[in-house]
Amino acid sequence: MKSLLTLKAAYYAPTIETLNLAARGPNEAQQIAAWYAESNDCGYWELKFNQYSPTNDTLIRGRNNQLRIEKNASI
Repeated sequence: MKSLLTLKAAYYAPTIETLNLAARGPNEAQQIAAWYAESNDCGYWELKFNQYSPTNDTLIRGRNNQLRIEKNASI
């Protein structure tokens, strides 16, 4: 499932980062988003399911649940 992840410091704060995210379903996408937001000290994040932006980088969960960002990687 393709999704757009938007990270913010707080709900009304400006956007810090927007990434494409690929997951096997909505639960996995939410789990990956929560891990990444927590590791980057973001207080608010949101997912928009079934959307993709060719200009944004892609957040990928690799082996052993390691998260990495690929520059303009195709999903």
